[in-house]
This record gives sequence, structure tokens and C-alpha cells, in this order.
Amino acid sequence: MKQIILRFLVFLPILLFIDWLIMVVLGCISNYCNASAAYFNTFYSYFGIILVISSFVLLVVLMFKHGIHHV
Repeated sequence: MKQIILRFLVFLPILLFIDWLIMVVLGCISNYCNASAAYFNTFYSYFGIILVISSFVLLVVLMFKHGIHHV
């Protein structure tokens, strides 16, 4: 169980950094294409929330699947 928690604590910052990079690239491209404020208040915000939640769920599923498989 300690190994699962350690892996989770190692991979979570990596995954959040990748999510951050995706959001930065999307934001820069949107700004370059003259996206309106409504875009950033709706789609961009919801996309970021969904991206972080889905990444977290994927990480939890993979960690527990991997941990239970090798027990």
C-alpha cells in the first residue's frame, strides 16, 4: 500500500504539470485567435476543470489497478 501512495505522490505533480502545459498552449492559441472573454469564462474554464478531474480519476484507476494486480 505504501508503494501505491508513493507512486501516486510522484505521478500526481507530473500529471498536473502536463495538464497545466495543455491549458497554457490552449490559452495562448485562443488568445492569438482573438477569443472573446465569454470563451475564457465558459469553454476554457470548463475544459480545465474536466481535464484535471479526468486526469486525477485516470491516475487513481491506474494506480489501484496496478497495485491490486501485483499483490
